Amino acid sequence: MADTSRIQADPASTGQSRRAGERFDPRVRFRVLGPLCAVVADPGEAGVVEIGLGGPKQQLVLALLLTQPNRPVSTDILIDGLWGDAPPASARHTVQGYVSELRRVVGDAIRREGAGYVARVDESTLDSLEFEAMVIEGEAGLAADPDSASTLLRAAEALWRGEPFEGFGDSDAIDGERRRLAENRMSAIESRIEAELALGRHGELVGELDRLTHEHRYREELRAQHMVALYRAGRQAEALRAYQHTRSVLADDLGIDPSPGLRRLEEQILVQDPALDLAGSDDTVADVDRPVVNPYKGLRPFSAQDVDDFFGRERLVDHIVGLVDSGADLVALVGPSGSGKSSLLHAGVGPALGGDPTWVAATMLPGSHPFDELEAALLRAVARPPATIIDDLTDTESGLQRVVLRLLDEGQRLVLLVDQFEELFTLVDDSLARSFLTCLLTAINDPRGRVRLVISLRADFYEEALRHPDLARVLTGNVVNVIPLDLDSLEAAAVGPAARMGVGFEPGVLAALLADVAGQPNALPLFQYTLAELFDRRAGSELTSSAYEELGGLRQAVGIGAEEAYRSLDPTQQEAARQLFLRLMVVGDSGVTRRRVTAVELLALDLDVVAMQVAVDVFVRHRLLTLDRHPTSGGPVIDLAHEALLTEWGRLRGWIADHRDTLRRYPPYASLVEEWLTSGRDPGFLLSGARLEQYAEWRAVVPIALTASERQFLDEAVQARGALDAVEAERLAEQ
Repeated sequence: MADTSRIQADPASTGQSRRAGERFDPRVRFRVLGPLCAVVADPGEAGVVEIGLGGPKQQLVLALLLTQPNRPVSTDILIDGLWGDAPPASARHTVQGYVSELRRVVGDAIRREGAGYVARVDESTLDSLEFEAMVIEGEAGLAADPDSASTLLRAAEALWRGEPFEGFGDSDAIDGERRRLAENRMSAIESRIEAELALGRHGELVGELDRLTHEHRYREELRAQHMVALYRAGRQAEALRAYQHTRSVLADDLGIDPSPGLRRLEEQILVQDPALDLAGSDDTVADVDRPVVNPYKGLRPFSAQDVDDFFGRERLVDHIVGLVDSGADLVALVGPSGSGKSSLLHAGVGPALGGDPTWVAATMLPGSHPFDELEAALLRAVARPPATIIDDLTDTESGLQRVVLRLLDEGQRLVLLVDQFEELFTLVDDSLARSFLTCLLTAINDPRGRVRLVISLRADFYEEALRHPDLARVLTGNVVNVIPLDLDSLEAAAVGPAARMGVGFEPGVLAALLADVAGQPNALPLFQYTLAELFDRRAGSELTSSAYEELGGLRQAVGIGAEEAYRSLDPTQQEAARQLFLRLMVVGDSGVTRRRVTAVELLALDLDVVAMQVAVDVFVRHRLLTLDRHPTSGGPVIDLAHEALLTEWGRLRGWIADHRDTLRRYPPYASLVEEWLTSGRDPGFLLSGARLEQYAEWRAVVPIALTASERQFLDEAVQARGALDAVEAERLAEQ
């Protein structure tokens, strides 16, 4: 968190500019980090003796010299600092007298130089220079040795006895140095807290940070450290409340929003981002004490990292890889929701092709911004990615070919794996979807043959895909129907992962599970979810029939699990959960599909953020939601673990049925809001006329809580219409 170069040190003040042969009196030490004083070692005792520095004016002369250590201060500046605009006639003589008396008690530390005087000191004779030297050394070691850094920074803090140059009242000549030293002190405290957070001392720091954030209300670095300490201490709700407090203070007092960094931290806390955990904390547990890892995936699809647990699709993977190797420009994996297309793509086809050095495999989901997703996928896939390729991708129809030539080595080919291809028809503006399709098709039709495309497509969107003539021509040639697993493959998918963990099945439970899933076209996510729950409830090293009965069997397991999660929430948290799930779907003419939601979007809702955090956490722990990162912004993203939840959870089906018509109108409204925001809130993009009337009525009944921007879009349209009505009324009145 700390910037190791934050200390505002003055190079000329460090003693580096001493003239050859100059000597310092080590007995005299000046202290300005508190009331001004000078001390000398007491030869008869183990301590120091304070030197009398004369009256207030004489002390002010010394203070003025010490604000600019090792730099000459002119007599005119000293006179101005002592008397301002009304110096006495004897001012110069009086200054000479003060300096002479100071030299008598502190020796050669003060010297005549040019038209003024200079205080010759170093870090051994001036506490502010010692403080800065210690802080610079401590901050330099933050990353490598936080323990030593913390010790050194605490020692630097101990040099402070109060406010710098305390007791001199308001003095323009001193105030600048006071502010600089005070800022350096706070930076040092933040650096020391950073070191101690890295050492796992978050519990000890919470109280100190409570006090510091109260005293320094606008200091966002302290608030960020406070939030991290609370989060790591298991006090997530308090961490989110702390952010809300700072947001209100900044808005009310300064009229500004929190910094992007602090906003990102709130997003991370909302979804309990593992990046916030203490580095290396997982390594504190010995391998022999680690619990057995659940090898089943719940509702989420298998990923490339799960390839060792992916059983039952070996022959189909070989067939698809053979099609790609033999020159198929496009291979479409088509099947109903729940048939295992995504897992086949990510844990089967991708790793199989990625093992061949001539193939570069890039995996993506279209999302609502497919070109951005494509850029992120390509940059992840190559060893030496450039900073950006988005302009090359979008400039012409042949953008993807140009990027491939730029990124790939000679002899390499790109296989682009596009999961949930139907998102192009549900989440993407029609013109953008056409441009993206044209980009892909132009690339795979290139006679040089360096790009192959493998997509997964829900069967109920196959007809939609055929409505695009250029896509239809290449789509029909290599369709792979992803059908339900046969009994042998299902058994392998159940037994293989458990066997890797040394776990087996009680007699009868596997037969019952296979009987429930066999022949079902969309049951694989339910199958995996049930296996994951059985594994968690195992008795010793066996998955049991009693646990299967407790779950309600295959078909009821997901619905029961979701309802249990929902009922564990209080009413405020349940409403947050309802709003969350209503945003995790798109209700369209072709049915209900899922959509991913960013943490930013959730935090923009007028809802209790702590209740939302609890709801997200509960459904993630029940394997019903998944967390990921946005490929371009890197921010947290929440998603349904699988679309099966849309049909298997009765309460969610009820929410959809009760509000189907109003929910169907949300996606086009959200698109209008995005266009308005992209335009810089151009009034020309606001609703008017009949559409404004329709959406004003819709807002009154829509069950989805709107974000601040979504509310402002409609509010400003209503205000604009009111202004036009007033002008028209005035015109009519004048006739």
